[in-house]
Amino acid sequence: MLKQNNGSYFAVTDKLGKFLGSHAVCAKEVSPSGETTKMYKTTYDNNGRVAHTKDKLKMGGTKK
Repeated sequence: MLKQNNGSYFAVTDKLGKFLGSHAVCAKEVSPSGETTKMYKTTYDNNGRVAHTKDKLKMGGTKK
């Protein structure tokens, strides 16, 4: 987790995919008050190419 100049925090995680060699990178920004302000998931195929990117908050994701 990285603290940004504006006081918010930024975290990135890497998760193995369902298919051999694929994976997803999830990025989340949390305000100083603890509210999630941004949340993205980028999925990569087994060749390292971006398969798709999703804005998880705009998709109805939670802000917890």
